[in-house]
Amino acid sequence: MHEQAVSAPYADGSPARDLFQVYWQTTPDSLFSVEVLTDGTFVFGGLNPSHEQATGLKSEALARRRPEDVLDAVTAEKVLERYRACVAAREPIRYLEVLALPGGERLWHTSLTPLIDEGGRVVWLLGTARDLTEQIRTHQALIASEERVRTILSSITDCYYTLDKTGRLDDLNPQAEAWFGVPRDYIIGLNAEDAGTFSLQALRAFQRALKDGEESHLELPSRVRPGCWIEMHVYPSDTGATVLFRDITQRKREAQEVERARGLLRETLDALTAQVLILDGKGTIVGANAAFQAFATARGLAPAAIGENYLELTRDTRAGARLASIRKGLTAVLQKGARGFETEYAMQVAGEPRSFQLRISRFEHDGEVRVVVAHEDVTETVRAVALAKDAAERVLVGQDQERRRIAMELHDSTGQQLVAMHLTIAQLRRCLEDNPAASALVDDLTRSLQEAHREIRTLSYLIHPPGLEHEGVDTLIHRFAEGFARRSGIDVDVSLPEPMPALSEAQERVVFRMLQESLVNVHRHSGSTRVEVRLALAGDSLMVEIRDNGRGFPGPPTIQTGSGIQVMQERIKQLGGALTIADAAPGAALTARLPLKRAG
Repeated sequence: MHEQAVSAPYADGSPARDLFQVYWQTTPDSLFSVEVLTDGTFVFGGLNPSHEQATGLKSEALARRRPEDVLDAVTAEKVLERYRACVAAREPIRYLEVLALPGGERLWHTSLTPLIDEGGRVVWLLGTARDLTEQIRTHQALIASEERVRTILSSITDCYYTLDKTGRLDDLNPQAEAWFGVPRDYIIGLNAEDAGTFSLQALRAFQRALKDGEESHLELPSRVRPGCWIEMHVYPSDTGATVLFRDITQRKREAQEVERARGLLRETLDALTAQVLILDGKGTIVGANAAFQAFATARGLAPAAIGENYLELTRDTRAGARLASIRKGLTAVLQKGARGFETEYAMQVAGEPRSFQLRISRFEHDGEVRVVVAHEDVTETVRAVALAKDAAERVLVGQDQERRRIAMELHDSTGQQLVAMHLTIAQLRRCLEDNPAASALVDDLTRSLQEAHREIRTLSYLIHPPGLEHEGVDTLIHRFAEGFARRSGIDVDVSLPEPMPALSEAQERVVFRMLQESLVNVHRHSGSTRVEVRLALAGDSLMVEIRDNGRGFPGPPTIQTGSGIQVMQERIKQLGGALTIADAAPGAALTARLPLKRAG
């Protein structure tokens, strides 16, 4: 018993407290206590040994816990209603109630006494409960007075009626009268078989009670109220039979909804192509879909049986490192609380290489751990990703080739044409030396031609600098930045990690292409005087940042569809990274993250 609940009414060390403790432990009466918290909620104090034995409940399991946390919803609501009534009345109350407890469903006569502190607040409820079930069954508690019987029966929330030895209804409470929907005087004296309100299943239960002395507990559809379900308890008695029943339509509908939901879940899991297992917190299989069973059978494995431990099924050391890795990941999820585990592997199926993905996910429901193991053939997806990556590589290679061609055209053909024009203009200047107005126009034309020549040389260099294929990415970045600065007049500050991490060919290409596209945009649009290029290590990733001090964006920064930067964004995503663009106040910043573990 909770010590505070036993001693609550008495001061520590008082003789009354000691006597109360002795009484609490030794009385055959069922006693219990409930503490009333300041917010008006209730928590159990404890049960004495007699009450524990009568109800099947344990004091230590209830102490300091709310009724709604330890009792089923219907029972909890019943007792809470009585507790609130006692607190509101501020005086003892007595009542009859039928409660479904671990010790069984019993009829109790309960007394609640409020204990009020010096401030006038009800702080404890002390309860005494008497089990009247046997008395109801044998009518020993009802024969003292017909009026007392009716009073008791009127207080029971369940419907109640009795049958005499011949099967005639000889009494019922107002709840049963309301349920049948006919006056009491009409139904009293009718034989159950002649009343027309009872199903064959109920009549057989009556006969077993009257002739064989056998109890029955039934759930059956009501004939009085079509569409409703009742829970009926039939008890034999010295005078015939006692029947208690209640409306369980809502409970039945909820149970049917739960079963429908479970059926839908089973059908949904079976419709999945992925092989799915559901495990409990210890790794025991509690569910498996049809795809998993078919996969296990096709692989010559025993079908996953409900109740088997999946950890034990992964213990086969002959399967090598792959199964050991899966077992390690599953153990981390089950025993160490990891949220999930994922792995991909390849194996031969019917002589053909196939790719598989295994995902293990942990979640909690109603305080219980559940683990979903999803195993799926991802061969086509892996092939599609490989094809997409190959296509992207071909696009980039093609772009490089096209850039090289355009750069050569600009440098060789267009550049030569501009040089020829420059020579022609020089001859024209000599012819117009005596015409000052014409000479001024020739000077303007010369300046425009020089600017166009410089712009073409810069763009040609940005599109495809010479020596791209023959240098490391760090050397190329430095040389490219110096060449850009020399041709454009924009300062470029480069910072690289020492030493430069090893990058795959694809990563090198995407880093350099990002630098190219960024400097092209800076040169053409930003009006910048300075660009900062920063490459740095951040854990297992390489961070690339290119920042200018130009005019920034007129609106929210976005990567335009179809732009070179948008192509880079998609390529970086394929390599497992991410690309962002933002205002840098002043200027703009382009930042990429590339995972180094994906190199190669």
